[in-house]
Amino acid sequence: MRNKKADLSYKTLAEVLLFVVFFLVIIAPACTKIINFFTGKPESGTTRAFQNILLSVNHLSLGEKVIPVYIDERHAIFGFNKADTKPQACLQQGNDPEKSCICLCWHDTPCEQKTFDCKSLDKDYFISPGFTIPPTGEIQSYVLTLVREDPPAGQTKPRYTVSIHRYSPIESG
Repeated sequence: MRNKKADLSYKTLAEVLLFVVFFLVIIAPACTKIINFFTGKPESGTTRAFQNILLSVNHLSLGEKVIPVYIDERHAIFGFNKADTKPQACLQQGNDPEKSCICLCWHDTPCEQKTFDCKSLDKDYFISPGFTIPPTGEIQSYVLTLVREDPPAGQTKPRYTVSIHRYSPIESG
């Protein structure tokens, strides 16, 4: 009789372990995707792309740098020049209101209404108009460009401007 109980407890243990593995491998990731869909939280690849763009801009030398970017279908990255009207998030969260700012937002809602993250640049760069990475849902290459411009009239300090555009293989040839 004792062997039957042992067999039954091993069988129960195996069923519990199988359920746990099934839950961790299939159900938990599916639930996370469903929750993220309804809450609008960016996918991890989008968040990493946002962080990579900030890092790349903050360490950009004069010239161009090609970077891979993945933005999911519901979000976009926008740049705000230091002289522009910026979303509140650019002025909070430890950001410097005197510097340009890059934000991760909903693609179809103004950043002022729904912003997931905004960070001011470490350097005193201007951001060109149209600094936008739209949603695609696939990995694409973008070119970051840093240009030194002559100082505006009445100033002695040169101005550095960062721009971004999709990479085209024709450009490189």
